[in-house]
Amino acid sequence: AALLVFIVVGGGLTYAFITADAASRESARKEGYAMIDQAVSLISEADKVVIAIDKAVENPVEDDGLSQLDALIDQIPSTRVTLNQAADTARQANTLFSNAEDKDLCQHVIDAADYRNEMLSYGKALTQKDIDAMKSAIALNEAWNLIIAADKDMRNAVEVVDGVHSNKVAEAIELNKSALEKIKQAA
Repeated sequence: AALLVFIVVGGGLTYAFITADAASRESARKEGYAMIDQAVSLISEADKVVIAIDKAVENPVEDDGLSQLDALIDQIPSTRVTLNQAADTARQANTLFSNAEDKDLCQHVIDAADYRNEMLSYGKALTQKDIDAMKSAIALNEAWNLIIAADKDMRNAVEVVDGVHSNKVAEAIELNKSALEKIKQAA
């Protein structure tokens, strides 16, 4: 009879431990899925900047869009933080799962965040080069316009001196000074 009581009590305790362990694993799995949902939401939030950078790389840069591109590049560091949070959250969720399918899901979320970070790196480099090239082209255009204006002033100075009167010489000197100033600005 004592043996029967021992078997019944032992079986009951084993069942209680197995049931508690299964409930604990199911609770951890639910928590893991909630963390995966959070990580996916963070990636979706970051995608706004990732997609904008991708479009910026695909499209030609125009001088009226430089400030928008500069603002977009300024958003990259905070977007990286968001993507890193997503990857870290998925890594934490991975520790809560015991089956391979759930662990694979976590790895896919981590990879998605990592790939987006890589896209941001390349996108930032390419977009920054486009911005720098456009700024150089704008500066070159402004310098060329100043050189053209300086050439005009010098030609006018020559025409003024043609009649060599004292008031014409003063006017020619002023035109030459104006031309030199424009050339300095162009440099």
